[in-house]
Amino acid sequence: LADDSDSLRFQVVDAGMGQLAFYNTKLQSFVEMTEKGMVHTGKLSIKSISDEAKFTVVDMGSGKIALHNAKYNRFVAQRAGGAVERSSVKDGDKIPGTWADAIFTVVQAYKCNTGSGKMCKSCPAPGSRQAENHCDSCNAGYALVGKVCKDEHVVKSGWSGKKDDARA
Repeated sequence: LADDSDSLRFQVVDAGMGQLAFYNTKLQSFVEMTEKGMVHTGKLSIKSISDEAKFTVVDMGSGKIALHNAKYNRFVAQRAGGAVERSSVKDGDKIPGTWADAIFTVVQAYKCNTGSGKMCKSCPAPGSRQAENHCDSCNAGYALVGKVCKDEHVVKSGWSGKKDDARA
């Protein structure tokens, strides 16, 4: 997922009763399942969670999950072309393991910002990042220490007495 894909990033929200909702902070909306398919709501507060936006996580094993909406008794599915839709009617405990379109791998998506100074000059591919602003390379005058860029002078001379000397 590209770093500028904020409209495709979602905050996982506790919807109560063991359910989750997915909130997009840029659009200020939730993903919802409706009678016609999958949509995003209009602008809503993060506390305004409808039954259409609540999903139960079904553990499929090996880090894979399925998302079931109890109101419509259907799963979220992502088709080969990328479209996100709802499955046919199916109880939450009855998903066949062969429904690849409705089985997702959980990943942590870290953002990385590039720029001047101690910001990253370049970032690893999104799937390879292990933290926010995990740098691949640094700008002139800065050295890569762990995953972050530090002032080269501080790195070469050792302890500066500043709180920025902690290990990355």
